[in-house]
Amino acid sequence: MAGLELKNSISLFAQQLKSVDGLNIVPRLDSKGNLVVFIPTEICIEEKIKDFNLKKRVLLKKYPEVSKMKSKKRLEHIKVMADHSLKITKAIMDLETINSQPRLRSEPTEFFVTELTSISDAFTFLDQQLASPNYAEVSLVGLTNGKLLAVISDINTPDRAYMNTSMGSNGKRYLVDQNGSQIGDASILFIAHTQDDTHEASELDHEAQADMTDVHMFIYYSGTMYNFDGTPSDIPYFNN
Repeated sequence: MAGLELKNSISLFAQQLKSVDGLNIVPRLDSKGNLVVFIPTEICIEEKIKDFNLKKRVLLKKYPEVSKMKSKKRLEHIKVMADHSLKITKAIMDLETINSQPRLRSEPTEFFVTELTSISDAFTFLDQQLASPNYAEVSLVGLTNGKLLAVISDINTPDRAYMNTSMGSNGKRYLVDQNGSQIGDASILFIAHTQDDTHEASELDHEAQADMTDVHMFIYYSGTMYNFDGTPSDIPYFNN
């Protein structure tokens, strides 16, 4: 969660940098006599990084066995611990009437949407996300008007992506945010998500496809878009 929070902060920081006028930035001396540049953004990325490193040190100190694991095994171990924590909390809430919220969120509270100009740009964006050290699955949504949207929720993990959709009165499905407000001005044509370890669809993937038979679904793995049956997609759209 700390890594995902930092990743989202970096994304927001990058967006805010676009509005900064570099000509008005003047180097200053800090308390130690170093010449530094202060960037006027709402997010202090230095503090975010320090906070992330602090949480990481606390985690490794509390669970020393985690530090001895390889990165992939560590992620799997942490996910199992998180899933168990959430399941236990839900079980208690089913047995007792309690008002406290679960320690881990089970529903997204924010979505980060990036509009991409072409399928080529979309693939480049997905490849960049897959190469990130703080990788979390990314959804790529194609709309019927030709627009492409990359969607990342604040609770995405390396092996699961979350997104919200809603059926309109016209029988078409639309992308919506955490408040149920429509994202984009057209219905959904297809939904794809990244996977970093396999091109095979999981049980959750097949369940999602069964729930949304009106939408084409794919998996993006190693530079190729795959159907849920494991075959490379032959839809011309992905070859443009």
